[in-house]
Amino acid sequence: MKKERPVRVRIMRYSEVLKRKVVEEVESGAMTPKEAARHYGIVSRRSVDKWVWLYGKKKYQSEIVRVTMKSEHEKIEELKAALGEELLRRRVYAKQLEIYEEYVPDLKKKLGTKRLKAFEKNQEKIDQFR
Repeated sequence: MKKERPVRVRIMRYSEVLKRKVVEEVESGAMTPKEAARHYGIVSRRSVDKWVWLYGKKKYQSEIVRVTMKSEHEKIEELKAALGEELLRRRVYAKQLEIYEEYVPDLKKKLGTKRLKAFEKNQEKIDQFR
């Protein structure tokens, strides 16, 4: 079997003086984080961003921005509108049923057993929306 050699990894450590100098130049607008990383030989631009966040004078606040496709947003609006229409339709049906019960007081007597159970089930649903 072939013996594997240990992998050597180079870990870069930067001095506080360098970090603060880079942050000062980025905050003054003399360089962008990418330019500063390239100029000072810093491996990652993300390191510069982190230093600006840690050592910078400006306090940065996070802001959550939701990005959705136009079709997704339109679909959500359509669903909201459809739900509103359906709730309105149920209220209208419930009111119509109340009025009908006033004119036909013996409605439950006239309905068969299956229809009566369906009627009572619908009545429970209607009561939920009141």
